[in-house]
Amino acid sequence: MDSSLVVRAQRGDREAFTALVDAIGGRLHAIAFSVLRDRELARDATQQTLLTAWQDLARLRDPDRFEAWTCRILVRNCQREGRKARRWLPMMPERPSPSRLSQTKQPVSSPATASSAPSGA
Repeated sequence: MDSSLVVRAQRGDREAFTALVDAIGGRLHAIAFSVLRDRELARDATQQTLLTAWQDLARLRDPDRFEAWTCRILVRNCQREGRKARRWLPMMPERPSPSRLSQTKQPVSSPATASSAPSGA
């Protein structure tokens, strides 16, 4: 990572920041996807990370640590996205375990037995 790009971006150079994003954006998205296992959530976490990095770049003390710094921001954003996603999951009914299913099965009569059963007429 070219620390001179980071220094230029810290001074407000948008082109320098764009070059930094081009250099690490794909890697950040891959990390986010490996954590979240959802492309949309990973995209949201990556986008939020890059926005935060741009807004807080002046606070980065060591330009050589830019990539590690953005990865830490990304991990926090992945955790936040994961919590948001779990909060909005629909409630699913409890699925019975296979052992409980075998206990509740009713015997099925064959068509031959069902047709030979006396009718109530």
